[in-house]
Amino acid sequence: MIFLQPECGAYGRIVLRLFLLSLLGLLVFIAESKCVHAYSFNAPSGPRFTAAQKQVQLAAGKDIVPLVVAAFKRGAVSVTIPPGDYRFGSETWGPHGPIYPLEFDDLRRDAAHSFTIVAKGVTFWFDLPDDQAPTCHFCLGFNRCSHIIVDGLTLDRGTRGNIEGRITQIDYDNNRLEIEVCDGVTAPATFNNQLEQRMLPFKSDGKFCAPLYALQGGGVHLKYASITPATLHGHYWVKLADTKLLTTNRDANWIKAYGAAGTLSVGDGLSLIYTVSTVLGVEECDRMTFKNVSDYIAKGGFDETGGYGAHLWKNCYSGPRPGSNQWQGGEGYLCNSMMHGSTYDNFTFLHTSDDVMNIHGYWGNVQSASGNAVTFKSLAADAAPGDTVIFYDNLAGSMLGRATVMSISGNNVTFNNATGSFAGAVAEWPGHECAGWTIENCNWADDYQRLLIQSGPGTINHCRLTRLGSCVEIKSYLGSGNEGGVPNHITIANNVFNDVAPAPLAPTIVVGAYTQAWKPMAALVRDINITGNTINNSGGPAVHLDHCKGCAIRSNIFDKPLAYTVLAIPDRPSARQPVQLFGCSGIDIERNRLNDPGGFTAVNSATGSRLVGVDGQCTQIKLDDMAVR
Repeated sequence: MIFLQPECGAYGRIVLRLFLLSLLGLLVFIAESKCVHAYSFNAPSGPRFTAAQKQVQLAAGKDIVPLVVAAFKRGAVSVTIPPGDYRFGSETWGPHGPIYPLEFDDLRRDAAHSFTIVAKGVTFWFDLPDDQAPTCHFCLGFNRCSHIIVDGLTLDRGTRGNIEGRITQIDYDNNRLEIEVCDGVTAPATFNNQLEQRMLPFKSDGKFCAPLYALQGGGVHLKYASITPATLHGHYWVKLADTKLLTTNRDANWIKAYGAAGTLSVGDGLSLIYTVSTVLGVEECDRMTFKNVSDYIAKGGFDETGGYGAHLWKNCYSGPRPGSNQWQGGEGYLCNSMMHGSTYDNFTFLHTSDDVMNIHGYWGNVQSASGNAVTFKSLAADAAPGDTVIFYDNLAGSMLGRATVMSISGNNVTFNNATGSFAGAVAEWPGHECAGWTIENCNWADDYQRLLIQSGPGTINHCRLTRLGSCVEIKSYLGSGNEGGVPNHITIANNVFNDVAPAPLAPTIVVGAYTQAWKPMAALVRDINITGNTINNSGGPAVHLDHCKGCAIRSNIFDKPLAYTVLAIPDRPSARQPVQLFGCSGIDIERNRLNDPGGFTAVNSATGSRLVGVDGQCTQIKLDDMAVR
């Protein structure tokens, strides 16, 4: 193991000073926060540094890559970064895209000779510009690396990059809210309005107002139009993009359904998004391991793209800095176009501003086809000779055929058999869809949006999901443009879902595949097993399957489903069973339990069951007697 000792020359003295300054700052922050981990507007903003401290941190940051690379090249099994705070600037740009301010390239080992970067007690700070999306910034990157282990690292940014504060006034007449911004928050003078100016409402105790995600339909109702200074210093008026939020906030049926959990009052909070960044990018890598990594960067997401994949994320955290007044967590997680999916074990995601996780490959949209040659509008990231490609009619959804890649030149691909009939089709690249992923022992709470899965096989096991605005979505859509794949052979087992997709009519788990014209693709999605889960307070149905085949729903507990729908929109008829099947075949539904103390479910005429509703297209549905309370 390689240690950098403080007495090792000038760099050692810098690190010693850095360590002492960081230790002092940490002790002050702990004393100020009094070890409070529950959310509070009055908590401190987090560590602060003088200009002199930042200069020391910048100097120390320049030596991180040389330190790690030197140990790697010497054949060491590990390198330890001395505890402390290290600082980096923003990314630069090269001919192939962004160059991360802290980047490791081509560090390759094998399974028997892995290399560990020990970073316990280490924080990497990134001084990113406070400019607005769609400009994206980048922090830590690994490119073309394999069998590297990172253990015990914290990532943060020098400024918050978003606006958060306590609501001090609700002005219904002028469609605006006044907020008092939290300590440590600054607001840009103007907003470019070039990307959705997303607004995340939360209660004074930090709980996300998940029911209000219902207003996200169309992408406009949870959006702010402007932020301008109010009369009092540190106060701002937040002008809303339309009136939907404040109208809903006073709707009698809505209040009856959700009460304080789904409405905003003076004293509650808003988090207003305007920056976006990639916190940790893992590009074209092979079997990396990240342990005990923490991300405190608002709207800062993780990104795995291309390569063999099969990475491990163990005991990691993405969310607000504990003990601070920061509410906003990370952007979420994007896993795309790898040959093998990753394992996420005890990965905590709190307060994300987008999909909490998105696992997918890429569709290949056929531009032209002739003979054995196809020109694509876009290809999978690691498309290679030998890949099997499946072609679908993008409107009808029917499978047109399969072919094997023989050669690739740019977006021009030669196959082993004739492809002339595939013009205008959509191509699936099953070898690059992150198949084999595992999500286990995870805790996800107060997150804005979905867990979106577009590939399989995979497993979601022993996780706890609480107050997610949207659902667990197992879906294919040929009209997505590029993100794609077919999610088959997926098990969702032994999880607890509390208020996941609590909006009216919203299902907690939804499964299906659709053409570009939103026509269901019959029997494309198969073998989805939903077993041993507890689903509490689903907004609409707990489980919604659309034209699926060979699935099982067994030994689940559905507690108080559909109450939110019936109370919030009493005049709108809707299916009243927690399990709803449309155009499905070969579905086994056994040993489930329904707890419906309010009597919000109703018997389905086709099944004679309060648990399961079917349409006229379902066949071979096996339904046993269920326990109803």
